[in-house]
Amino acid sequence: MKQKTGKLTGLHWLSVVILGMCYTTFGNMQYLVQYYYVMYQEANGLTDMQMSTILTAIGIAAVIAYAYNGFLTDLIKPRLLMTFTLSLAILGGVILLFNPGYVASIIIFCGYALLPMWGPMSKLLVGISTEEQADKIFGYLDFFTAVFGLAAGFIAARIVASSGSTMAVRGLIIFNTVCNLIGLLGVWYIGGKAKAVSTAAEGSEEDAFSFKKVLILFRDPNQWLLWLGIGLGYTGYIAMTYASPLLTDVFGMSVSSVTVVDAIKNNAIGLIAPLIAGSLASKFGAVRSYFVWLALYVIAVVAVIVTPWAPALVAVVVLSVVLLSFSVKGRSAISNTVLTNAKTPMALFGTSVCIQSVFMTIPDTFCYNIAGNMLETYGNNGYYYIFGMCLVFSVAGLICNIILDRRLKAGKTSEWFFSQHLQKKQ
Repeated sequence: MKQKTGKLTGLHWLSVVILGMCYTTFGNMQYLVQYYYVMYQEANGLTDMQMSTILTAIGIAAVIAYAYNGFLTDLIKPRLLMTFTLSLAILGGVILLFNPGYVASIIIFCGYALLPMWGPMSKLLVGISTEEQADKIFGYLDFFTAVFGLAAGFIAARIVASSGSTMAVRGLIIFNTVCNLIGLLGVWYIGGKAKAVSTAAEGSEEDAFSFKKVLILFRDPNQWLLWLGIGLGYTGYIAMTYASPLLTDVFGMSVSSVTVVDAIKNNAIGLIAPLIAGSLASKFGAVRSYFVWLALYVIAVVAVIVTPWAPALVAVVVLSVVLLSFSVKGRSAISNTVLTNAKTPMALFGTSVCIQSVFMTIPDTFCYNIAGNMLETYGNNGYYYIFGMCLVFSVAGLICNIILDRRLKAGKTSEWFFSQHLQKKQ
């Protein structure tokens, strides 16, 4: 049975360590071509056109995967689904060790993109947690994801410094594949201990997944509010992307100094903000504490816009960028917990998570093109338009979050919404 307290158990700590490792190393394999472009190109003798084709194919496959991974997560037990994913990931890693070339690379990397990972992993964690525990556990998951991300980056740097491209790629593949193997064994153990939601749903028609319930999910205002709020909050990564060139182009900061800022905002804060986010969520609830992270996003972007763009004030903008990073990393750690706080039916949890992922991805399909056009058209003044666009997104997300919080205060949870509509059909 699930623990009735908010205190994390040994199973929870094992889960966040194992799953944090899996999420990092699986992602490293899926985007090996992107993260280590030059090394992989040299090791496999590929042209730039072939590399771009592989990257494009991975992106298309990832978008396609969103269409069905949510349903798979709710139809199949998380342990079985993750076993399937990690087993194929290990097989793909073994094949990649032999530098298989162009066609095989497309097949294998697209295979990684098509495999379900985030949905079943999230549902597995929720399946072993009370709502109070879930408020904390995703924060720790992000923390350990950052830890293993830093470790993988350090190992990659060491290999590159001491070996050629072929050996470096093989070393990275071996490291990630061994971690995935450990993760496979860990997932099987964790899943065996957990009373997964999909298992509990067996033999219970009321709690089981159905496509009719998916239609109700799309009619639930709470789901739209949280999808929009989370998706709009995710645009903080767009502001993060253009913060670095802003510091160099407008404030004259050196590349080496910006690199230090990048390390802080991309990695160091990822070790701190998720833990704070989990603590706040456990005390005030995920939806209410989500307001804090979106508000920090608004404040950070406003600070960048209103601060006079002069080199003497670069420290103010750097602090604003750090604040922006806190908002992004803190928000990310509790995005799934917002679903549990809104009482999303667990039979549809995986579906809701994947729809949420679609909302998070949509801005990326057009915002970066807009940003690029703004910079080409207006030069450095284009940054005003970019951060202004992000300000609009952050305020809109904040409004969605406020409306959702008021609905939940009034007792109009997703659980309540489903009970109303299911009763009407009986």
